[in-house]
Amino acid sequence: MLQAFRLGDRQATQQLYLQYVSEVRGSLRNQLARVGRLSPENLSDVTQEAFARAFSDRARQRFDASRALGPYLQRIARNALVDWLRRSRRDADSHVSVDDHEPSSEDQLRAYPREMLEATGSYVRALDPVLHGVLRHRFLEGEPQLAAARTLGISRQRIRTLEKRLLDDLRLHLEDA
Repeated sequence: MLQAFRLGDRQATQQLYLQYVSEVRGSLRNQLARVGRLSPENLSDVTQEAFARAFSDRARQRFDASRALGPYLQRIARNALVDWLRRSRRDADSHVSVDDHEPSSEDQLRAYPREMLEATGSYVRALDPVLHGVLRHRFLEGEPQLAAARTLGISRQRIRTLEKRLLDDLRLHLEDA
């Protein structure tokens, strides 16, 4: 079946779509929820984009039919989601007018419950020096990943991994608070 898919057999492609669509859609649903962008339209758009990429001639040819298809589809879906988030952020940024009110940092802080701010502070104070450096350079100073990696003396991939760890751990810390 996987070899037939790789060669572009329509029936194999349809059967594999039906076999994996729920798994991929569920994963994308969780990821969209985690970034606060879950809606039926967004989920449908990203799922469609993921399978369009996965079933393209190029992706099918790159697929190693001796391996499982699920992880390959999940990687393509994750990349489709990242690209979709980037596009939607750029689109949103391009629609902001000069007259739009941008709340000040002080206004934003007042909007958060005191407990959440205290929990965030305790999380940041407990960070090890490397994670604290990633937090400072990437999120507070807004440095690009490559520049932050050079400053901290670590690889760009390590920066990515540590960013994800920071955000996931902070989310869990705030849920527990």
